[in-house]
Amino acid sequence: MKKVWAGILALILFIVLFVTVLGGGEEKCIPGFGGGGQVPPEGKDVLIIGDSLTVGARDHLEDALPGVEIDAAVGRQATEGEAILAGKDKRKVVVFALGTNGAYDQGLLDRVKDAVGDSRLVVMTVAGEKVRSAPAVNALVEANADDVRVADWAARVEADPGLIGPDGVHPTPEGSKVFAETIVEGIGTFGSGGGVAANAEGLAYPMDPETPITSGFGLRWGTNHNGIDLAGPHGAPIYAFADGIVVAAGPADGFGNWIVIDHMFDGAKYSTVYGHMEDGQVHVSVGQNVTAGDHIADEGNAGFSTGPHLHFEIVEGGRLEGGTWVDPQPWLDRAKEGAGAPRSGDDGGGGDGSDGAASVQAEAPEGASVSDIQKLRASQIIALGKQRGEEEFTIMAALQAALVESELQNLASEAVPESKQYPHDGVAAGDFDSVGLYQQRVSVWGEQAGGMEGLMDPAQQINWFYDTAEGLSAPTPGQLAAAVERPREDLRYKYDLRAEEAKALYAELEGVDPDSIVVGGTDNCDNESGVDRRAAGSGLPNGDIGERILAAARSQFGLPYVWGGGDHNGPTSGGFDCSGLTMYAVYQATDGAVALNHFTGDQQADPQLETVSWADRQPGDLIFTPGHVAIYAGEIDGQEMMYEAQQTGVPVGAFPVRGADSATVRRVPAQDTPAADDTSETTETEGTDR
Repeated sequence: MKKVWAGILALILFIVLFVTVLGGGEEKCIPGFGGGGQVPPEGKDVLIIGDSLTVGARDHLEDALPGVEIDAAVGRQATEGEAILAGKDKRKVVVFALGTNGAYDQGLLDRVKDAVGDSRLVVMTVAGEKVRSAPAVNALVEANADDVRVADWAARVEADPGLIGPDGVHPTPEGSKVFAETIVEGIGTFGSGGGVAANAEGLAYPMDPETPITSGFGLRWGTNHNGIDLAGPHGAPIYAFADGIVVAAGPADGFGNWIVIDHMFDGAKYSTVYGHMEDGQVHVSVGQNVTAGDHIADEGNAGFSTGPHLHFEIVEGGRLEGGTWVDPQPWLDRAKEGAGAPRSGDDGGGGDGSDGAASVQAEAPEGASVSDIQKLRASQIIALGKQRGEEEFTIMAALQAALVESELQNLASEAVPESKQYPHDGVAAGDFDSVGLYQQRVSVWGEQAGGMEGLMDPAQQINWFYDTAEGLSAPTPGQLAAAVERPREDLRYKYDLRAEEAKALYAELEGVDPDSIVVGGTDNCDNESGVDRRAAGSGLPNGDIGERILAAARSQFGLPYVWGGGDHNGPTSGGFDCSGLTMYAVYQATDGAVALNHFTGDQQADPQLETVSWADRQPGDLIFTPGHVAIYAGEIDGQEMMYEAQQTGVPVGAFPVRGADSATVRRVPAQDTPAADDTSETTETEGTDR
């Protein structure tokens, strides 16, 4: 008989070696504490329900899976675990680590599987000389191995009985570490961090589809922004957009770390680019084949970045080959909605037959992506807190809350279309009816805030946070933030994770004079600039409409850029933003006949304006590039210039023309109203158009 078993073992060994050789010696790693292979899902996506063994391994589990939810108690039986699970918000992975204190049957396991639903279940085997339930529990787990993932503690103990302590039940200190490792291995069998499924056309959204887009493709801060920024929680998973091969993975100038994946769409080569990962957050290597939806990286804050986000690019012809950047937005829309990759020559969402997917030539990895808006929001939070006399502890809580809720962005929402009519920093896909810096819900806070205008005012949102924080106590600023925001219990930990970022912002910005920061973006009663707000047309020269538009804009040169600043009658809150300057100049030049809204998108679509080609542009025309508007000024000293309120820290003035290849030109038609001069009678004008 021994010879028979020896022969069988030899045959098994030969088969294993033969398969390994045929497979090219590829190592199939199972994730654990030792590294190598694919990483387990994010801790925030894992719920573990256990007994005293899990209690003993808690520290190891929390180290391996930051953010994991652990519900464990000494003496807990499987029936109690079933009841606990029923009251939990299900995460992507649920670990059922029970059975040591008593066996359970198929009916209970079926109910647990039903309760987990679309989440994924890991069931643990049990072990120990004194664990009488082990044979029944382990047989049940084995019988269900096709339906659930198994964390095989029994196999680990069988291989090393010394992992169990003298009582024959509980692990030794080293055994507790291995027990935790066994759970992590069971979770890791789901693959690379809980990747997502691709749609029917083979595309996967590169992050959670609800992640806010905080910066689009096109002109930004005086240069072209060659991708789209998605700002989710720090460490959030990043997924491969489509099947492909990794051609770059690791350090890159400006990005910290990046990943470049080459794909073939309709026989043409494209690259997707993923940037700003930190060391240790890249989970693929050059030459690796990936599948759409694979978890390839985690969101970081490396390189030229002041806030965690994914910079995502699509490059026609290949990124490393110097191809052409295209706007990722229509591709992301198709990935989200279930359509296929945009075909060559698609309009890309321009809506007027123009090339909506503007492009520039690819060169080196992207340069600076520092968000002036995020720093402005942080400055406003700090300044208003100091003006109110808030403690540093509370100001830190306000910063951490804004980092979690909006990544320090005053966000409009696709779910609340009206919010997009007010000045905003970006548009979120939509989380209920939440808007703004602190994601206040319209249905809850709208009336108290004074309607949508109040909700979209950063000052109102910041004051709301400080007002709500009064009377609350918490051990950390992060927990005070959670007490104000009141998230689901399993999400409260997120606010503490942003403490270091908040400290860095506070250290950098606390020296700013609080009285020098304009917080409100909607109060148009003040005029800190010292420039007279005037009736339409007064003080402008006679001449054609273009000359008058330029003269009106030129009269405001030197004023600061103020987000939300400017209306039909002049600067508000001390200055202008881009659309505030154009609405003012056009209103003044037309004696009030053309009153544009204070939103770039509305101005570009305004039916009062005429669309002209780039070749037919004239001084006084409005130049629209993604998210920006300026006034074409013609050639000055041999260079084409435009008048604009460009960005924070840059005064209103004349600057070289940028973004010509992505620009839409719109013209204010000649008006019948006679041109005004310095002696024109002051007329009554309308108020703010917000």
